[in-house]
Amino acid sequence: MIPIDKAVVARVTKNNKHFEILVDPDSALNAKEQLKSGKDADLFNTLAVEDIFTDSKKGIRASKKEIQEIFGTDNLAEAAKIILREGVVHTTSEQRDKEKQDKLDRIVALISTNAIDAQTKNPIPRDIVSDALRKAMFHVDGRKVEDQLQEAIKSIRKIIPLSFQERTIQISNVAPNAAGQCHELCKKLANVEKEDWSSGWSAVVKVPAGMREELMDRLNEITRGKIDMKLLD
Repeated sequence: MIPIDKAVVARVTKNNKHFEILVDPDSALNAKEQLKSGKDADLFNTLAVEDIFTDSKKGIRASKKEIQEIFGTDNLAEAAKIILREGVVHTTSEQRDKEKQDKLDRIVALISTNAIDAQTKNPIPRDIVSDALRKAMFHVDGRKVEDQLQEAIKSIRKIIPLSFQERTIQISNVAPNAAGQCHELCKKLANVEKEDWSSGWSAVVKVPAGMREELMDRLNEITRGKIDMKLLD
């Protein structure tokens, strides 16, 4: 466990009341991403102390009755997962700067890996992509990389004539409870050519060739493998 003096607060507000846990900032952000994607997360190395507070600065702990009523469980670890998944991790400025730089590096890598110069047909080095994003005054924010990727591409198209080799994927048999998430992910990472909502969700999408594996892996995660996908080209 991280020492309390190095921990930050993760907080969620429910029924107009704050519920807080003390966490390791790096581990908490990783655990949050896992939980939001539907995976489980072991919080042993994340929590600084196995308590849930209504005011961590004053050391005021939430009662078991409150935890049960609000989170539907009196298991502290399970309630802490809900706080992480649904709440906000109050990271340090250094941590926020690192997180933004990591996201920017990921966006640069995705564009450089998947795009070519439409005029010369040559690959585009990462430093050229990075410089173009700077000239376009593109700035990353707190959203996921896939939520910002298309904005980044759009911002530099006037600077670099980008071209992407694409793959076509046929998606079918997505259950209704996972259809919305799959649809949103495909809109962010691919172009949805056609779709059908009559029974769950099915679609034909075009995705940059280098992102095909990532998209298919994410769709499998969301649906827990209950999805049919087929490459059409």
